[in-house]
Amino acid sequence: MSDTFITIIAIGLAAILMFVFPVMAMADRVDQVSQTEVETITSEFINGIKSTGKLTNEKYNEFIGDLTSNRKYL
Repeated sequence: MSDTFITIIAIGLAAILMFVFPVMAMADRVDQVSQTEVETITSEFINGIKSTGKLTNEKYNEFIGDLTSNRKYL
């Protein structure tokens, strides 16, 4: 009886681990992609400000819109 119970527990833990680690790896990958996308959008925004020398309300709203439109990764 004891060996059967330990086997059932081991199979259950193995099944959980087979699902948990891939999900964690996918979540980490999505986080990296999101971070890269935000860094790219922010860099373009800053470079635009540096080239013109001013920040307009329209450019800021466009920047915020670009950030929020990329929520597909979140």
